[in-house]
Amino acid sequence: MTRAHSSTRILAECPVHELTAGGGERQEDGHGRVELKALLQPSRNWPMHQAGCYAHLNTNLRIREGGRYLLLGRNGVGKSTLMQAIHRRDNGLESFPKGVQTFLLDQELAFMKESLSLDETVQQCVSRHASARVRALEAEAERLEQSEEEASEEAMQRLCDLYDEIEEGEGQSRQREEEARALLKGLGFRNGREAARLKSLSGGWRSRVGLVCALLHRPHLLLLDEPTNHLDIHAICWLQKYLTRKYAGESLLIVTHDRRFAEEVATDCIVMANQRLQYYPMSLKQMEEAVEADALKMGRLVANLEKKKAAVRRQKDAMSSAAHAKGDAKSGAQAAKLAKKLGRMGLEKTADGQKFNAQKHGGIRVGADNNNCGGWVKGKRTHQDILGGGQQGSEGRSLAFGFKGHGLASEETVFRVENLAWRSVVSSGEFPISSSSRLAIVGRNGSGKTTFLRMLTGDLAPTKGRVTRERGFRVWALNQLAVDELAEDGRSPLERLLASKAGQRDTDVRQHLGRFGVQGNQALRPLNTLSGGQRARVAMAEGALKEPHILLLDEPTNHLDMESVDALASALQAFEGGVVLCTHDRHLIASVAKEILLVKDGRADIFKGSPEDYLAQLEKK
Repeated sequence: MTRAHSSTRILAECPVHELTAGGGERQEDGHGRVELKALLQPSRNWPMHQAGCYAHLNTNLRIREGGRYLLLGRNGVGKSTLMQAIHRRDNGLESFPKGVQTFLLDQELAFMKESLSLDETVQQCVSRHASARVRALEAEAERLEQSEEEASEEAMQRLCDLYDEIEEGEGQSRQREEEARALLKGLGFRNGREAARLKSLSGGWRSRVGLVCALLHRPHLLLLDEPTNHLDIHAICWLQKYLTRKYAGESLLIVTHDRRFAEEVATDCIVMANQRLQYYPMSLKQMEEAVEADALKMGRLVANLEKKKAAVRRQKDAMSSAAHAKGDAKSGAQAAKLAKKLGRMGLEKTADGQKFNAQKHGGIRVGADNNNCGGWVKGKRTHQDILGGGQQGSEGRSLAFGFKGHGLASEETVFRVENLAWRSVVSSGEFPISSSSRLAIVGRNGSGKTTFLRMLTGDLAPTKGRVTRERGFRVWALNQLAVDELAEDGRSPLERLLASKAGQRDTDVRQHLGRFGVQGNQALRPLNTLSGGQRARVAMAEGALKEPHILLLDEPTNHLDMESVDALASALQAFEGGVVLCTHDRHLIASVAKEILLVKDGRADIFKGSPEDYLAQLEKK
């Protein structure tokens, strides 16, 4: 289903069917051949006379003025690659309009390398980017002044325009400086922290500086790749309000795994899946409702198609039986005709409700066995399940996290927290954590959340008070470094899990990994070649082998896409054990938590109210 605005101005449009994996870098295999993976065109070879052969040419990127676009897609489909290609005007997007200014906030903060090399302070780095537009105009004016084109009428007019823009930009410098201070304050830079050297900051605080720089640029199209990474829950709420109420740029294209943030910020959605871009000019929630309605409609169409196929198949089988029993050539010919008809039978209408046309829509109906998209089965062509997610195999698989329950008959206390403290960082009162607890630890970055969690796991000894852990309970903890540690392991997920617990069979471990979405060849590839999201699933699968009574999860949504976070929330809801999680993801908190442990001003106390009360209070500020 594709809908479009009919009365809005397009900011930029260009074809993207030549986009390839690897950022456009052409890598040769061992035989000197160029190997590139096309991200937005199918690998199937359609006959030249069918529309499917040229369908990828209609895959255009379209951005309208004033739109705040959410780019959705599973880990690995190429979302970051697309954003990099837009900004660089390469990798198949050379035709992206040059007059449309872009700025990319990438996850590696590549644009801050110069500031780091110059050993700048936070304020110096931000000031550099606040005046970037004026400096770019001055450089262009200087180039024109020194070129031989200066005498031309066109060059003179451009110089006059540049001088006017420079004067206007310099007049706004004070306003930009004030805006920079407000942005830094909103993202937590207080008490002189803005005077710190960039090199001295952690990755999380550098990400905040990068976000401020990006917002100050105000390009026509601002590209934000996971802007909420490393932000605490307060900073995420602040950014959400800033983008929806104060941001003065033209348009936004955002990749994020934070559902609440996406629901509030995005006005449009672009789904990158099945090697195509699909547009929904509506919010995330509205898009999901529309997709669900379309799925129900498609379900009815598929049910009717299967009834018709069953009737034709019975008729064909009867004719075949008659031909074999009596040697009736006429019945045999009719059976052959019905077999051909059965191979061509598919949906009469396309997904958008149009009557199917072979030339216009690709030659073979969706759901027809002649498509052979399900592969050869017992020597016959088959079609893939229409409702199973389309043509791309792994993209059609449902994501899940297969935690098993502990089987305890009743709620039992696992931890007793008694006036716990670690130096002057964090302290607490007394409270139990049971085998059925659903506790979310929240607070600002650096407030002591991870410190508290480490005292629960025993990785950090408290300087005051104690944590009593009852015997007989299995506890599994996921720390923030677990995924990075797996990146150093050259074994496959299957090999690692077989080594972590004795007496397992390969088939059982493969099934176990499959419950966590690690399927097919992913289970056999070296861990250091898997994506961050895939390694996160392996880490959770390994922990689940311990059959824990309680899970201690520190930022479990790191590296996961939005669909995976939803699947994790569902798994934790169904888990028959205790869950203690430290997270900034409001959707996960609302879905899983029953209690809030608020860490604030060095104290960790149970919040007096429900998680919904806490989130509502937070979002009102």
